[in-house]
Amino acid sequence: MTATRDTAPARRSSFLHRPAYQFGAAVLLGVVFGSIGPFGTFYDLAPPVRYGYWLIATIGGWAQIVLIGTLLEGRILPASRPLWLRSVISAAIGTVIISYEIPLLEAWFRPWNAGHLPPVWLLALYNLPLTVGISLVFCFVFARHHAKEQASAPPPALPAPVAAAPPSGPAIPFLRRVPARLGQCLLALEMEDHYLRIHTALGSDLVLCRLGDALAELEGCDGLQVHRSFWVARRAIAGHQRRNGRVTLTLTNGLEVPVSRTYLPVVRDAGWLTEAA
Repeated sequence: MTATRDTAPARRSSFLHRPAYQFGAAVLLGVVFGSIGPFGTFYDLAPPVRYGYWLIATIGGWAQIVLIGTLLEGRILPASRPLWLRSVISAAIGTVIISYEIPLLEAWFRPWNAGHLPPVWLLALYNLPLTVGISLVFCFVFARHHAKEQASAPPPALPAPVAAAPPSGPAIPFLRRVPARLGQCLLALEMEDHYLRIHTALGSDLVLCRLGDALAELEGCDGLQVHRSFWVARRAIAGHQRRNGRVTLTLTNGLEVPVSRTYLPVVRDAGWLTEAA
């Protein structure tokens, strides 16, 4: 699945949830490493220099891994994949990059040690468990914190009808979950871990809800589940295309939604495909 350009407001990367908290955790980790001085830094560096060494390493490493995950979201790391898996892949790629930077850090802080470092590939293998482990901790801690925030938030009030509201008809309970700023012109629902991303004509946002619960509340809304992670409204269909034997729906907001083989016959019978797929 590929999201091209989402209508305003801009879609926020799941790697950047609570960036201030993530930055604070990276600083705290740098302070902890600066205090215990692993890899010989406790004996080689004076305390102020040692703390600087580890703060640069932890903050820089966090920033690079988050940047890599954000840049790869879409085709390479689709949001339909679990966040923990995307975090592991981003951390693994970041570890390789960071391993090339370690000699530069050593040359700056411990020039006498720079010539004794192992090759980059061995540094990457050595650092991989630590980097991936820390990334998983970040992932689970902030995902749990986000879930608590969503659970404690009061349910949004049913917004007043807007210009983009759907035609009058039976009440649709799920629309009560849609944030007021997104209006009521529902285009698609996308499952992300334990959350549900709501796409409307005005933008998208996450709510704490399972796709199965949402489907039960969408009775009376003209749409179909097209994938285990997606539901799409008929009004949202702008076209479709086949890629490598797989059918993809293009929505009016630019979102591209995969149609799984399980749901393809239903989508075809509904007349959503203008030509045989």
